[in-house]
Amino acid sequence: MSKVLLEIFCEEMPALMQLECLEKFTEIIRTTLDTSSSIDGLVSPRHLCVIINNYIINNKIFVKGPKITAPEGAIKGFMNKYNILNINELKEKDGILILERSLSQEECLDELSKNISIAIGKMVWPKSMLWNQHNIKWIRPIHAITCVLDDKVLNINFGHINSGNITYGHRSQGSPKIEIKSADSIEYQNLLRKNGVIVSHEERKKIILNQIDDIIKSMNLKLLDDESLLNEVVGLVENPFVFLGNINNSFMSLPTEVLITSLKNHQKYLLLKDQNDNLAPYFIIVSDISSDDNGITIINGNEKVLAARLSDAQHFIKTDLKTSFKNFSEKLHKIQFHKDIGSIYEKVIRIQNIAKTICHQIKIDSKDSEEASKICKNDLVTQMVGEFPELQGIIGYYYAIEGGYNKDIAMAVRDHYKPCGPNDSLPETLVGCVVAISDKLDTLQSLFNIGIKPTSTKDPYALRRAAIGIIRIISTHEKLMKNLNIPTLGISKDVIEFMLERAKQMFKEYPEKYDEIVKVCM
Repeated sequence: MSKVLLEIFCEEMPALMQLECLEKFTEIIRTTLDTSSSIDGLVSPRHLCVIINNYIINNKIFVKGPKITAPEGAIKGFMNKYNILNINELKEKDGILILERSLSQEECLDELSKNISIAIGKMVWPKSMLWNQHNIKWIRPIHAITCVLDDKVLNINFGHINSGNITYGHRSQGSPKIEIKSADSIEYQNLLRKNGVIVSHEERKKIILNQIDDIIKSMNLKLLDDESLLNEVVGLVENPFVFLGNINNSFMSLPTEVLITSLKNHQKYLLLKDQNDNLAPYFIIVSDISSDDNGITIINGNEKVLAARLSDAQHFIKTDLKTSFKNFSEKLHKIQFHKDIGSIYEKVIRIQNIAKTICHQIKIDSKDSEEASKICKNDLVTQMVGEFPELQGIIGYYYAIEGGYNKDIAMAVRDHYKPCGPNDSLPETLVGCVVAISDKLDTLQSLFNIGIKPTSTKDPYALRRAAIGIIRIISTHEKLMKNLNIPTLGISKDVIEFMLERAKQMFKEYPEKYDEIVKVCM
C-alpha cells in the first residue's frame, strides 16, 4: 500500500470557503480515484492538500466495448483494437462486452496521474477565476501543483501547469522553495512548519485559542463564542500570532451592535466579554506575522484603525440625531425599491395599509403598528446605515428611542426584517410581527405582480425566505393563526400558492400545523 500527497499552491483562498471546499475536494478525489482509503485534508490560505493513506494502486482497468447484440463488424473492430484473438477473453455485464486489462507499473502510474488531473478539473468553487489565456478555472491563480506517490513525483497536468515536488513557505520569509521528498503527512507538515506555514486548520485554531487563554487568564475575561468568525480568522493566517488590543473608553458608549459590527465584520477581531457577559473594552488581533517589539507596533496600528472607524460611527450618529427620526421619511422618495414598482416611500405606505388591516382582523389597536410601519425604513437614509448597512433596523431602533417613540414601536422597527434566515429569531412583540408580515407580504406581491418569481436555481430577491418568514411568524402566534385572513389583504392567488408550497415543506411532519396555515391563506 502507498501514500499519495497532492497539494495545490495558489494565491490566498477566501477564508470562509476553505473548510467546505477542502471537504468537497477530498470527496472528488475519493470518487474519481474510486478509493475507500482514508484521506487527510489540510488547508491554509495558500495551500490545499489531500493525503491518501494506504492507497492500493489498481493494476487493472475495465474497457467498455459494444453491446453483445452489436453487429459482428463492431465487435471484431473492438477486438482488433485491443489485439484480442478470442471473444471468450471478453466479459459480459448488463449486455455490454467488457475487456479487463492488466496494466504495467508505468501504465498504472499514468492512469493514476490521469485520474488526479481529472479530479482537479472537476473541482467547482462558489466563485472561480480564469487567468491569462489559459482555459482553466480555480478560486485563485495557481502557482504550483505538488503530487508525490510515496517518494516518486507523479506527472499531473492542469491546463498549462505541470506538477513537481516544489511548494513554497510563508510570504514573510520570502516564500522559500520547499522540496517535498515524501508523501508522509508528518514530514510534509514539518517541512512547511520550518518555513513558517502551519498547514493544518485545526492546529492553527488550537494555537490561537491557547494564546488567547494565556493572554486573558488573569483578566477575568472570556472569549465571545463565534465559531464562524474564529474559523474565518484561522483561514486568514498561515502562522498565527495573537495580541490584545484596547478599545478607548470613549467608544464604549456606542451601541453594542455598532461595536460588534466594527470589530467583527469590518476588522475581523475576536471579541471578549466580562464575567457578566458584557462586551469588554478589549479585542483580540490574530496576525500572520510577529514583530521584534512583542507586537507593540501591530497593536498600535490596529488600535488606530479601529479608533478611526469608531470615531466615524460617533460622528455619523451625532449628525443623524440632528434630524428628527420621523423627518427622514421624505428622503425615502429618492430610494428605489424596484424600477418597475416604485420608491421605498411608496412601499412604506403599502406596509402601513396592510398592517392596519391585519390589526383590525386580529382585534388589536393599530396605532403602534401604523406608526412603526411609517418609520420602519427611515434609517436607510441615515449616515450610519450608509456606512454600516448590516445594521439597518438596529440603528432605526436606537434612533426611534431617541426620537421619543415607545419601546414597542422601536422594537418593531428593529425586528421587522426578521427572520433573516432559518436560524434567526422572530420579532419579539406582536407589533413587530404585524410590521414584519406586512413588509414581507408587500415584497412578495409587488414582485409577483411584475413577473419576478423564484426559479429552481435563482431567487435573487429572497422571496422564499420572505414566505418562510411569514409562515414562521404566523405559526407561533395564536391571534394570527386564529384571526388572520391573507386573501383579504389584497394578496393574489399565486402568492398564496407559493407560500403554501413553503408551508407544506416546513410542516411535513406536522400536518395539523399545515392545515392551520391553509385556513389562514384561504
